[in-house]
Amino acid sequence: MRSTNRSWMKKSSLAFSFALLFPFSFGWVGDIALQFASLATTRAYPVTVNSQDLMKSYQARKLTVLIVPGHDNIDPGAAFGDVSEADINLTMTKYLLERFGNDANIHASSARDVVSGDYSPEIKTYIAEEKEDIDSWSKILRALATYYRENNALKPEALVHHNSANPRVARVLYGINRWANEHDIDVVLHVHFNDHTRRARSRPGNYSGFTIYAPHEGLPNGRASQELAQSIFDRLNDRFPVSDLPGEHLGVTPDAELIAVGANGSREKVSFLIEYGYIYESQFKDPEVRDKIVREMAYQTYMGVKDFFEAHALERARETTLIPYVFTRDLARGAKNDPDILHLQGALNAAGFYPPSGKTLNRCPINGSFGPCVERAVKSFQSAYGINTTGTVGPQTRAKLNERFSSSGASTTAPAE
Repeated sequence: MRSTNRSWMKKSSLAFSFALLFPFSFGWVGDIALQFASLATTRAYPVTVNSQDLMKSYQARKLTVLIVPGHDNIDPGAAFGDVSEADINLTMTKYLLERFGNDANIHASSARDVVSGDYSPEIKTYIAEEKEDIDSWSKILRALATYYRENNALKPEALVHHNSANPRVARVLYGINRWANEHDIDVVLHVHFNDHTRRARSRPGNYSGFTIYAPHEGLPNGRASQELAQSIFDRLNDRFPVSDLPGEHLGVTPDAELIAVGANGSREKVSFLIEYGYIYESQFKDPEVRDKIVREMAYQTYMGVKDFFEAHALERARETTLIPYVFTRDLARGAKNDPDILHLQGALNAAGFYPPSGKTLNRCPINGSFGPCVERAVKSFQSAYGINTTGTVGPQTRAKLNERFSSSGASTTAPAE
């Protein structure tokens, strides 16, 4: 089904064509073209979607969500050791599809097959058959955006520098935006893991944490996309660190350059891109721990979407895949890549003990390793319950943990200290 809100694009294209007939040095010609394109508004792009539109779609029919696993079989994206971004993106998409697929109010699909990594037949065929139209369309959009910026009708602030997409990738991303517009897709969610320049590719970089790139509010889908992205951010922020890269530290990072979020007015409804973390972070190194972390991130992403549309009765601390959990053995400092410790960190986080006071999740990530951060949190937990503060999980501490966290009905409210 084709979206009906296309008048702004037709008028802008006509205005741009008119302006090309005359030199831009004739200021009045440019002014008339600009006024015609913006229809007496100060915006270069009229708003094409708002939160009320999303809510109506959710209530009237199934909300349509297209998940786009970043990169593909030709361009695998970032890598660290044997960890491939393209592979994690597909795993994340698989778990997102499972969550959304169990929701009667949402219809979710993926732009790529989560096993083979190939683009879906429909999107692959569309991009191949519409190749020339996609290229022409994107060229006009880029020219219009340049014209708007030069005439001060569009002043997006670039917070983070991005590498330019190569022509093939740009065509794919513009093609997905155009396909999503024509099929009236409510939400397009791009899945990525971040990377940063490192002195040695075998060593971790300096930055950590997640961010959500949403379109600048000057773009047609900006405000609504930012509002839904903020709801997801609030969920992820409970258990995962926010990126400490300057610009990404906002959590929801407005952007006008990323094609994925609708650069140059290429997306009519909601789009955003989640960088779930830096690929070299410790929680992504071990396969078993990574899988549990990705499941939790997918769950919190889904719950963030639900928060936007519905009020939840359960407190957010309870809504995690890391508890309930039964602890069956002693745990002590020095252990690494241990699922039991991952669940311990999740339980202590839900109860308000982790990260320990004065620390952040950037310095004390939930990663399955028992270091000084976990030791301090365990001591706080032990102190709160009158247990000898050894900083290790022995029989008494394990019994109290199981009392608190081994059943879905257990309370997670931390006692007064």
